[in-house]
Order: sequence, then C-alpha cells, then structure tokens
Amino acid sequence: MLGIFKKKPSDLPFNSFAEYYIGAEVVAAGNCKTDQDVFIDGQFHGDISTTGLIELAKNSHIKADITARTAIIEGDYSGNVKTIDELHISSCASVEGNLETANLIVDKGAIMKAKIKMKRET
Repeated sequence: MLGIFKKKPSDLPFNSFAEYYIGAEVVAAGNCKTDQDVFIDGQFHGDISTTGLIELAKNSHIKADITARTAIIEGDYSGNVKTIDELHISSCASVEGNLETANLIVDKGAIMKAKIKMKRET
C-alpha cells in the first residue's frame, strides 16, 4: 500500500465504509493495489487496483486506470475502468475513457465520452 493512502480515522464524517482515503487537499501520483475500500476526494494520477469498492468524490480529479469490484464516479475522471460487479456514474460526474463492467448505472446529467463494454464474469 502506498503512503499516499491513509487509514481513515473512524471519526471522519464521510463514507464510513472506506478503509483508505485521499483527502481533498492531496495531489498524488503512483500505483496502488489493495483489498480494501478506497475513497478519493483529491487528485490522483496512476493506477488503482482493489478487490473492494472505490469511490471518486464529487470534487475529485482522477487520471488513472482502475480495477475494482465496484466503482462509484462522482467527479472528473479520465482513464480505463474495469469492474467485476458494478460501475455507477453519478449526475455530477464527467467521464472519459474505456469502461468495462457487468452492470452500469448512469445518472441523468452525467457527462460521458466513453467506449463501454458490458460483460458478465463467469
């Protein structure tokens, strides 16, 4: 686990599910591989792989390739996403890249420029 990810203190008010987070004031780059849930509220460039859930918050700016069980994109995202279970793109998201998932949810108002491949894992 890279040092840019911090173990989330239990008293933080947002997303109590995430074990690791990048705060709003953080600008980071690198490669991360974890089995834990991740919440990113800042800026990140690189690759992220988790067997859990990743959430990119509303004010996040991400340029990364992501592999996860489930991903929620609420911010500005550019890259390739591969999820095994579900990809949820919220109404405030802006997404550009290649998306591969078994289940896709796109909220009204989301901005997308993407190639989408839907595939169920067997």
